[in-house]
Amino acid sequence: MSDLYENKVPCRFIGKQDATVTYTNRTCIHAILYSPLTSEIAILKDNNGNYFKLPGCDVQEKEPSAVALTREILEETHCKAVIDDEYFAKSEQWKGNVHQVSFCYVAKLVKDTGKANLGKSGLAGRLWCHWLTVEEALELMKRIEPTSKLDSSIKERDSFFVKTFANVP
Repeated sequence: MSDLYENKVPCRFIGKQDATVTYTNRTCIHAILYSPLTSEIAILKDNNGNYFKLPGCDVQEKEPSAVALTREILEETHCKAVIDDEYFAKSEQWKGNVHQVSFCYVAKLVKDTGKANLGKSGLAGRLWCHWLTVEEALELMKRIEPTSKLDSSIKERDSFFVKTFANVP
């Protein structure tokens, strides 16, 4: 994976920067987990917040992005994947005192292990993985009503990533 800030790609801005706020910077990576065999993508339903999201995580200082994203995909979807070297879209969000930049990659499904590893992260029973066509995923993401502003910003970010992946306006 290349330097996260080099690539010029479609970007979605969510929220507004407030000059009076001192922000904590946060960098996140996400993936469109794509099955070439079925032409479907994986989206995760978060039952606590009533929204759909893509697999992803914060970028930790000492962990390479590719390693972190591969691990997160396995934990959240129980799938092994190969991640593209370049991200294809990003978003920049201001929420509360956090400035978050998120990058989205394509990850191609290699194997569904059938063994979710959600227990350690406290996600067991909260996240459910669904395999859908891009059109089905976008329709579900559009119809659902998140229960908080944070969940709404996740919906906006991840819907943008899926639309960009599909080249849907």
